[in-house]
Amino acid sequence: MGSMLGNMTVYHALTQPGDRVMTAPQPFGGHSSNRADGPAGTRGVEIFDIPFDPATLEVDLDKGDTPPTGIARAGCGWARLKSPALA
Repeated sequence: MGSMLGNMTVYHALTQPGDRVMTAPQPFGGHSSNRADGPAGTRGVEIFDIPFDPATLEVDLDKGDTPPTGIARAGCGWARLKSPALA
């Protein structure tokens, strides 16, 4: 299964419309299927870029505006956040 179909399956299985998902921007390894104009958008999730320093590639989640429901990783991975603070 290719990235687009695989990610569409994951988004429809693990998210609800309106969920917030953080993903890598395309210039830094993100895949188009994790963007608003790909399968993520067809599911109705809100996409936010993972806040990080492009020079060091260190992620800083404190810089994010909105807590995510899940994080889409490059390579078709998915992590659903379970923190009560993010519910």
